[in-house]
Amino acid sequence: MGNAEWTLQLRRLWRIVALAAVLASLLGTVVIAALGVALWPVKPGSHSVFQSLLSQHCRMLLQVLGVRVVRDPYRSPDSCAPTLYLANHVSYLDILVIAAQWRTGFLAKSEVGTWPLVGYLARACGTIFVKRNSLLSRAMCIEKILARLEAGGSMLVFPEGTTSVEGPRKKWRPFFSGAVSAARWAGADLKLLYLDYEGVSEIAWLGDDALLPNLWKILGRESTRVRLREREVPSHRTSAGIRDFRATPRQMRLWLAESGFNTI
Repeated sequence: MGNAEWTLQLRRLWRIVALAAVLASLLGTVVIAALGVALWPVKPGSHSVFQSLLSQHCRMLLQVLGVRVVRDPYRSPDSCAPTLYLANHVSYLDILVIAAQWRTGFLAKSEVGTWPLVGYLARACGTIFVKRNSLLSRAMCIEKILARLEAGGSMLVFPEGTTSVEGPRKKWRPFFSGAVSAARWAGADLKLLYLDYEGVSEIAWLGDDALLPNLWKILGRESTRVRLREREVPSHRTSAGIRDFRATPRQMRLWLAESGFNTI
């Protein structure tokens, strides 16, 4: 085994140990949160404490994995206002990258809610679960997103509904246009995010890819740089308090599909 191979394996070993430490800390947070929620149940709009804890752990996980996030220097200033985020979806790393930057709830497939510990933590952090093949579930999720935004929270939605390396080039499902409508009626901000990974072929977690082999590749990378491009959708508030966004869903989809370079 050459020096390069030894370096690679030692890097993986160090990261596995560090990941275990961070995950143990996260597990402790879940246990403490579980005890707290047993006494004071989590109520709508009260997820910010849990989201702050998640953000701290996500930043630690990114550091351990050697992921460096470079945010767009021309981005609009971060706001405390309720915001709907729409982003392209490449990998499970997307969750870590976004949660490390903003305190926001996520929209996730219903199966995540059944995962041990992860499901509870997701609920505590304000995740909304959707059965993707159920029209009723989608309609209920839109109502929940609207309620969350009206309560002053923020939400992140992946319009593709799955991972890809090309972005949402196909027509959005009606459900996702409904999420934009929820932001409009809530008077919330709307921000588009594009995650641009170096070495995306090794980062992407697509289709039936297994988690562990993909994670093994990431653990072996010396570093991973992701550029986070951001674009706030221009809007004005009507006399009724409704946000009128100056971009159509098609324009938003093209911005996400074309690496965030086309204009809105």
